[in-house]
Order: sequence, then C-alpha cells, then structure tokens
Amino acid sequence: MKMKEPYLVRIAPFGMDLIMSAYSLAAPLLLIDLNANPVELGALGSIPSLVHMSLAHRMGPLSDRFGRRRPILTAPLLLMVSCLIVVLVRRVHVILILSALNGLCLSLFWPPFQAWVAENPKPSGLARDIGTLNMAWTASYLIGPILSGILFGLHPKLPFLFAGTFSLLLFILCYTSLFDRETATAHQ
Repeated sequence: MKMKEPYLVRIAPFGMDLIMSAYSLAAPLLLIDLNANPVELGALGSIPSLVHMSLAHRMGPLSDRFGRRRPILTAPLLLMVSCLIVVLVRRVHVILILSALNGLCLSLFWPPFQAWVAENPKPSGLARDIGTLNMAWTASYLIGPILSGILFGLHPKLPFLFAGTFSLLLFILCYTSLFDRETATAHQ
C-alpha cells in the first residue's frame, strides 16, 4: 500500500482532518445525549485546541531529534484508541479527557508532517506542496461533518467507528509510505 509522495502530501492531511472533523461533530452530539451541560460542551470544543496549541511548538524539536516518522505514526494510533474508547464508554468526563488526547494527536501529527513536507520540496515548489496540503485538510472539513452527521443519525457509535477505522488506515498508509529523510535523522 505504498503511496507516492505527491499523493501522500494530499491523502495524509485529508485523512487526519477527516477523522478529526467526523469526531468533532459526533462528540458534542454524544455529550448532548449524555445530558452534558453547556460548559462541558464548550470544554469539549476547546480542550483539543488548547492541548494542540500548547504542545505543537514542542513537537517540531521532538521530531528533529527522533525523526518525523515516529510522532506522525503515533498520532493515528492514539486517535484510533480514542475513538474505540468513546464507543465503549458513555461518561462525559472520559470523553473530555479523550478530547485532550485528540489535541495531543494533532500536535504529534501536524508539526512533524509539515516539516517532512518542507524538507523535500518537489520541482513544483514548496509553496505548491503547502497549498496542496492545505486544500486537502480543508476539503476534509467539508466532508467529515456531513458524513459524521449521517452516520450519527444511523447510530451514535458509527462516526467513532468510522474515525477509528480511518485512523487505522491512515496509520497503515503512513507506515508504508512515509520515511524519515536525512535532514531529520541527522540531528539524532
């Protein structure tokens, strides 16, 4: 299932944010079903961003030291675990804790992935690669919420099962297609 790099620059960001956008719509709907109060609903939306924002600047140096691949691969695995726990547990505080884990996953994935893209620009140029990456994740935010809404309408666990399954597929894709470049591993 090895994918050529120009396609990976499109598919991996699309996959990561498809997972997050599906989860991000379904989680508040689930909390409403669990009679969460408005503050808990607000926290659910803020916690992942807070964790991501707090840790993102630390993940670049971490991936400089240990390579880009490790944190990038860790992110979809942890997201898969988070999605599966939500399917099994119906407690508001657990889902809030998982939202912090999801923020960690964002910070594990995005800074190392963006650095990985920047390390080897194609003949078309780095600006085009970054633009492609941005269009891919933006497209996933168009598709993920509607897909999640449809799945939640069928059964409240389906968006999380979808996101967990897609997390596994993203892990497999990155595992087989994404490797550290010399510039990242030279710092070890």
